[in-house]
Amino acid sequence: MTAQTSLYGRLTVDPQPHQIRTGTAMTSAKLAVDLPCKEDPEGKATWWVTLLAFGKQAELLAGHHKGDMVSALGQLQLNRWKAQDGTQRETHQLIADTLISAKTVRPSRKTTNHQSPAALANYPGDVPPFDDDLRF
Repeated sequence: MTAQTSLYGRLTVDPQPHQIRTGTAMTSAKLAVDLPCKEDPEGKATWWVTLLAFGKQAELLAGHHKGDMVSALGQLQLNRWKAQDGTQRETHQLIADTLISAKTVRPSRKTTNHQSPAALANYPGDVPPFDDDLRF
């Protein structure tokens, strides 16, 4: 049985591209995922997950940098081992089947696509299309 999981988080290190013995591309990175936590004063905790990608997904991940937001879907695994000091250790890793880049454009390079009031007036629904530049 596998645990299919979707995670959305921020890369905490630059992805490290590798090549495995078969010649397939592999990229590894660390992902910080915010989770709700009632015990924390801010109401959230950070879960650290190792992200592994192979083939085309590895190439996509390798194009990212520390701080980029990434959404990943894949199989969650738990690795346990005994450290040299005798303590039991464990880490979580996600073997990514699908990666979606959530890179944001830097403010200095921001491009906007504003719709004119005339374009909104021609919208067939009761609610105009979503515009994330609206102020609340």
